[in-house]
Amino acid sequence: MSKMKVFFNALRHSYYTIGKVMAFLIAVFLVCWLMPRSGKFKYEYQLSKPWQHENLMAPFDFPIYKDFETLSAEREAARNAVKPIFVFNDDEMIASRNLLFVNFDAQWNTEGHFDRDHSLDFLFNVFDSIQDRGIVAYDNATKGLSPTNEVNVIRNRVMRSVRYGELYSMNTANEAVAAIIGQAGNDIDKKLVSDLLKGALRQNVFYNAEATDQETEKAMAAVPLTNGMVQKDELIVSEGQNVDARTFAILNSLQREYTSRSMSSDESLRVLLSQIFLVALIFTLMGLYGNKLHKKVFAELRNIVLLLTIMLLIIIPSYLLVNWAPGLVLMMPVCLLAIMVGAFFNLRLAFSTQVFAVMLISLAVPNPFQFVFMQLVATVITVFGMSNIRAHHRFVQASLLVFVGYLLVYLAFTFLTTSEVDWEVVLLLVLNGLFTMLAQPIILILERIFGLTTSLSLMESFRNRRRHGAGPHGCLVS
Repeated sequence: MSKMKVFFNALRHSYYTIGKVMAFLIAVFLVCWLMPRSGKFKYEYQLSKPWQHENLMAPFDFPIYKDFETLSAEREAARNAVKPIFVFNDDEMIASRNLLFVNFDAQWNTEGHFDRDHSLDFLFNVFDSIQDRGIVAYDNATKGLSPTNEVNVIRNRVMRSVRYGELYSMNTANEAVAAIIGQAGNDIDKKLVSDLLKGALRQNVFYNAEATDQETEKAMAAVPLTNGMVQKDELIVSEGQNVDARTFAILNSLQREYTSRSMSSDESLRVLLSQIFLVALIFTLMGLYGNKLHKKVFAELRNIVLLLTIMLLIIIPSYLLVNWAPGLVLMMPVCLLAIMVGAFFNLRLAFSTQVFAVMLISLAVPNPFQFVFMQLVATVITVFGMSNIRAHHRFVQASLLVFVGYLLVYLAFTFLTTSEVDWEVVLLLVLNGLFTMLAQPIILILERIFGLTTSLSLMESFRNRRRHGAGPHGCLVS
């Protein structure tokens, strides 16, 4: 009985320590739960750089995927090769032809010296030749077509290819009528025929946007995503060999297969246990580091919960981006963490916490070496820029410095391999810098939640007192 009493007494006096441990365990659980569980490619490589690992043999059969630029160019070429589709409307022509016969009978001058039958035959021959060739209706979608461009025309469910210039417009149809009538004999009533044809000709070839779009989608979908295959046990790259463009494409394809293929239950368990170990190790090191060098901060449970909350606000969205849109991971404002921790505590703790968070995120991102390098450079710049957090403009200055740091590192890595700058990546870095400016409202929200006060809120309070006529000590200024 006495042993149980001693145990519960020790437990009661250690609840604060137990709370700290539980906070870290909850953080480990959340990080491991949301961390991507796909297969991880264990090799680091760069275009035009030597392969710094052992000879790599293909572990299984896999296709060679085309890069984004090549695939986009081929799809654009396929889209441009699609001929616009037009549809022949015979109903308009038939109705107009019947009305043309009625109008001819009504307007024919029986007292004239012209041959009626010859004029009637000539009228319908001209009308049929013009309408059978086709009078195309104007459409904004086809205004860029030149007469030499080929188009597809569907008539009676039969598609034929013609040059766009072979189809009449209403103007060219009237000009053709005038030219034909000018060559006719004198026994034909040319004025009557000309007047009747001008009123009878109808646009009977119409652009079909829906059919053209369907054909375009089929053509673009028919472009193959791959360009060849790699057989199992085939040599991909030798140790020390320069990674050329084709080898780079093969390595990217192998990495894509690793991350996309479904793992067996044994592989999933192995990956999960490895992730739990690494995440627990990082949080343990963080706890030991903080307890050793930041005792005042880590002495309070509230501070630890706030610190872990800030970390999770950056780590969890990063994992979600890696899961759903890995190409956007550079848009994640990771340096928000250093800014917020620096505002609540101190810049040394901000730097160390940022390093631990970057280590956790790097376990999931593609190309972790470049990611870690970029984040470390940006972290140092952020800590330097936040040396005077009390000034509001420092948030803007820190965001600008973060963007410049990211951009310089990205350009350095880019020019190591190629001279082509991906402007979409630059745009992501711009968005990263803009999102970094969200630090100020997030800090104010966390202050209210955790009941802490930073120099930011103190300065805001001081400004409000001055705005309402109070002195620095709260007394009214006369």
